[in-house]
Amino acid sequence: MEVRYLHIEAGPLKLLHFYLPTDLFGALQTDSYGTHIACLLYKGGINDPLIQSIGFAVAEELMQEGRNERVTQMLLESFGVGLAARLMQRYTRDDQRGLSESYFDAYSGKGLDRGRLSRVVEFIQENLETDISLDDLARIACLSVFHFCRAFKTATGASPFRYISEVRIGKAKTLLKDPYMTIDDIALSTGFSSGANLARAFKKFVGVSPTQYRSKSFE
Repeated sequence: MEVRYLHIEAGPLKLLHFYLPTDLFGALQTDSYGTHIACLLYKGGINDPLIQSIGFAVAEELMQEGRNERVTQMLLESFGVGLAARLMQRYTRDDQRGLSESYFDAYSGKGLDRGRLSRVVEFIQENLETDISLDDLARIACLSVFHFCRAFKTATGASPFRYISEVRIGKAKTLLKDPYMTIDDIALSTGFSSGANLARAFKKFVGVSPTQYRSKSFE
């Protein structure tokens, strides 16, 4: 099993992502005839002491200075196997379809859980001035782009691009109340390449141009 990781700096740990290869689960979920006997379910908000212990152990190992990389690799591999075994033990259901299909089926009628949605929304709000890609958002949610888009729309009622546009227009409305900011300045501050592009998007969402909206706000 290949293990990839980044060094964790000392300080409070807020979030730790584990990326386990599907072939590891495949080895754990087949019977003696090679038939799939269980599938991993999507569950959010769980409080599992063993999973927490594995997470803390991994974080502690990555925080160690001057560690032996070969030993760390062995430890992380063992933690990965232990985590996969725990997931298969507690968070599976009998099914003949296999891991990946069952996992993604769990997203077909559900939106992003609160934690993932919060991280995605926070990223959008903090990066409005940049070109936000679906790859960026899907990576934060730990999903493929396809399944992220479906889950995000279920959770918010809007596609990721429409949601980003609405947030940008909302910020533009706020900035338009500042008489010292030009339309071009506001455009750059909200992720639009020019004042003209902002004006087109603004009129599409609001029904009036940014200049008209600004004039009405000062009446």
